[in-house]
Amino acid sequence: MTEISSISNNIPEVNNSSCTSPSTTRKRNKPTLVCTNCKKKKIKCDRKNPCSSCVKMNVGYTCTYESKFKSVEFKATKKKKSFSPEIKSQPDNLESLPLQDELLRLQSRVKQLESILGKQKRPSKTKPYTRNQPIEFPTNPITPNPIVNDDDMINIYEGYTPLQMKGNIRRISYGPLSWVAIVKKDPYLCLTWKNYCNKSSYSIINTRLPQFTSENISALKSNYEKLKDSDKFFQKRFLELEGFNEIIPYKSLTKNEIINDTKSESKRPTFTEISLAKSIFDGRLDPELQLIEKIKIISPKKKVFWVLIDRWFKSVYNFFPFLDEKSFKKELVKIFGPVSYEDKPFDKVKIEKKLDLANCAICFILLRMTYLSLFSNRDCVNASIMKSETESIEKYLFQHPINISVIEVANSCIQCFPFTRKSNLNVFQAVLYMRIYRNVAPEEGDGVDGGDSQVSTALLIQMAYNLGLNREPSKFNDLCNDEKTNHLSRKIWSYLLRSDLMLCYTLGNPKTINKKHYDIKTPYVTKENSNIEDLEMETAIVDTFVYLENELAYISKVVDYILDINNSSSVNQLSTDLHAFEKVLHNFFNVVGNPTAEISIQSTRPDIVLYYQSTKLRIFLSSKTALIAFYHLIYLHYEKILDNELSFFYLCKIYQIGTKDLVPQIREILHGKYSSLGLILNPNLQLAIHKVNSFNMSCLVRVNYNLRTMENNKNHPSRMQTDLNYAEHFHKLSSISNNVRRTSDLTARILARIGSRYYYAWRTSKAHAGLIQALSDPDFYDKQTSCMKKIKAFQFTPTQLNECDKLIHTLGKQMEKLVYYKDTIDGQNYDSSPPNEFEKIPIVASEFTKHTNNNNTNSATSTVSNELITPSSIRSPLLDTNKQDSNYIDQMWLSMVAMKYDPTQFTLNEYEDLNLLNSVNNSNILPPINLMNETSPSTINLQAQDNSNQPQILPDQNDFNLLFYNTELDLIDNYNLDH
Repeated sequence: MTEISSISNNIPEVNNSSCTSPSTTRKRNKPTLVCTNCKKKKIKCDRKNPCSSCVKMNVGYTCTYESKFKSVEFKATKKKKSFSPEIKSQPDNLESLPLQDELLRLQSRVKQLESILGKQKRPSKTKPYTRNQPIEFPTNPITPNPIVNDDDMINIYEGYTPLQMKGNIRRISYGPLSWVAIVKKDPYLCLTWKNYCNKSSYSIINTRLPQFTSENISALKSNYEKLKDSDKFFQKRFLELEGFNEIIPYKSLTKNEIINDTKSESKRPTFTEISLAKSIFDGRLDPELQLIEKIKIISPKKKVFWVLIDRWFKSVYNFFPFLDEKSFKKELVKIFGPVSYEDKPFDKVKIEKKLDLANCAICFILLRMTYLSLFSNRDCVNASIMKSETESIEKYLFQHPINISVIEVANSCIQCFPFTRKSNLNVFQAVLYMRIYRNVAPEEGDGVDGGDSQVSTALLIQMAYNLGLNREPSKFNDLCNDEKTNHLSRKIWSYLLRSDLMLCYTLGNPKTINKKHYDIKTPYVTKENSNIEDLEMETAIVDTFVYLENELAYISKVVDYILDINNSSSVNQLSTDLHAFEKVLHNFFNVVGNPTAEISIQSTRPDIVLYYQSTKLRIFLSSKTALIAFYHLIYLHYEKILDNELSFFYLCKIYQIGTKDLVPQIREILHGKYSSLGLILNPNLQLAIHKVNSFNMSCLVRVNYNLRTMENNKNHPSRMQTDLNYAEHFHKLSSISNNVRRTSDLTARILARIGSRYYYAWRTSKAHAGLIQALSDPDFYDKQTSCMKKIKAFQFTPTQLNECDKLIHTLGKQMEKLVYYKDTIDGQNYDSSPPNEFEKIPIVASEFTKHTNNNNTNSATSTVSNELITPSSIRSPLLDTNKQDSNYIDQMWLSMVAMKYDPTQFTLNEYEDLNLLNSVNNSNILPPINLMNETSPSTINLQAQDNSNQPQILPDQNDFNLLFYNTELDLIDNYNLDH
């Protein structure tokens, strides 16, 4: 450094006094890059919109940047350097230039060394990432995701506890993409969950074990059929769900037990006998022979039987093509006799060997699924068939329903085989079709009520490994020389691959199948290996299996690294890959919103075109629902690190997906061209609606908390009068709260209407109704203030809040059209009331909105109240227009749940006495779901049953506290979807 100083001393000083005139002052013409708030407080600003400093101070809506400044003008000629007269007078000397160059070189070297030393001292510190350009709002569902700092990482396993334990009777782990995980990771929804856990009435989702009290023991021993009181009914149901019957000593159950030796006088079997839930079969040692008798009794008439089998291979087989038509019908002829369409029962059922039971199981599952496929989502279509004076096949099948009892018998047939040890292809097919039925059956609610999707799929995969279905059969010509069987093997393995992948991106489960462990080829079709006579349809089926290797490879790539539990993933990589997948979905699978997506369909046959479209629609719905989960996690990630500009982008992205992608698909499934495929599409439909409304409630709790915080401020009234920005911000939050509440109400209403048919939708709608009610109560936020004040959320700028309000309002109007839609055979119309009639429509008012309006009577607040309810606003649904029908549906599903969990408690002596069961599984399980039709679910009474004598277990709304209003949280106990 001494050398540097000596060199610098030899350099002549420069006099710049001549550069500027003493009479002129040069002003700074550079814009301020920090926001106005940070500039006033002289604090660091990260230049985000809003910046994190403003978010921490809860003034994100006031975060603005200076944009007006004078433009800088540059002259064309280069300004000459002026030196002091002393320098000008000196002669040019050859030594001065080398000295200056040496000085600059040494200074550069010093800076370089200092930079290296600085990095070595602080290796963990990096330059803070600042955003130079604002992030544009997403205008459509496939808007490219913003590029962020490369060091921004995310681990979706962090931030929540995946396990839920209840003593030694319940231990459940939830994947990071499941709805349960998102609830736990969302700080506001998690607080809501904990609030319910702390209440005794919501102990169903608590980790405490039930106590061995005499009351609990007595309730568990009671008979469902004798429980007329709803409280006792729910108490027994609660104890069974919590596993109390698994830990209670047997002596407690047998003590003081009154043995009833009264036997049924009916010669027909009871439901318990039909279901064969007990392996001892009345203490006999020949359960298989006993089972054969049940098969004979429960088999439908010949005409019903063979018409449904034919219809299966014509209309339903293409979605689940895992049978060979010719060989399967040949086996059925051996068991049930020659094909006959006579309207009379079978004379005999010939079961000669145990393997015939597997074929019977498959047969009964197919009969039940084909019967369910008859029903349309449109009320008018079902009603027109039943009211038609012309006798048709559909009307005949409606009048001869296939009860759920056939599924219980089929399950008993499967249990006769030790399939967990050694098996064969027939038994495997029976287990596979049972898994498929659990997925699509309306009464199952697979994933909500003890769903076994994860375990059952893993079992099927291990059975497939055991059967060698992972190997290419053409490599073993000495044994695998049946082309049709080889073709079945390829289709089955492809289906298992797709099911495994769907569990990954829907729930976050790790992959069970590794691509290193199979070499079987993708299915291909020839004239020799086709499993049905319709070769063109078989070709279309094989084409859809190719989607797994091509289009779905994008999401497969994402789950490979995002489900790495030990390593974080780059947000840039994740958002880029998700956007690439979005484009594939839009261009190839969005058959409703993108007409060009149908170009790849080669056939012109209407049934084949419909199959292509519905298959693409299934993939589109499930994938878009998964994207909502991904974006919700990214939204929470940026909210946590106070990057509200990015969190707002993904909030808008989710609402864009819901409004422009999901709602049009939902409309077409409920009322459009895909309404006849409810059996196939409704499971995905329910999950999509559920995810959309869950995010609605996530926004609702945030907005209402901010509103309540502002109201509780002692300066709130005065600021509403004097601070224009504050008043406008409060008004905008009030508008958003009103719109998101009404949108949630409408969405829950759609679920409630579907709930007249589907158990999953019924439970979810009950849960959402209760949660929306709770989240709209100001007292809830007053109790949670100490916890919620640590969380900074929804701190958006006025422009962002306007965009958010517009998106939510648009979604609400779309949902409103679905709720108030009137469907007719002749045409389609939307019930649009004139503007002047809007105020006459009954509104389910939010208690939170009432509280806000009542406590702010100043002029500004009054203006907002008038603006919130306008003729163009979103109409709330008529939730209580027919409580009797709602109670009927509740009774129907409660009885189904009771029989499902404890069939031994029911001693229904006649098939005709299964009124509730038939109402669930015959006509009334699938009543039309016209969202404006407020008639009873028994509108189409296929058996003309008189339900007036049914046991009236009609719980009051408050009685749902124990089981249903906490179902949104109870889903955490049982949620496991593979739709």
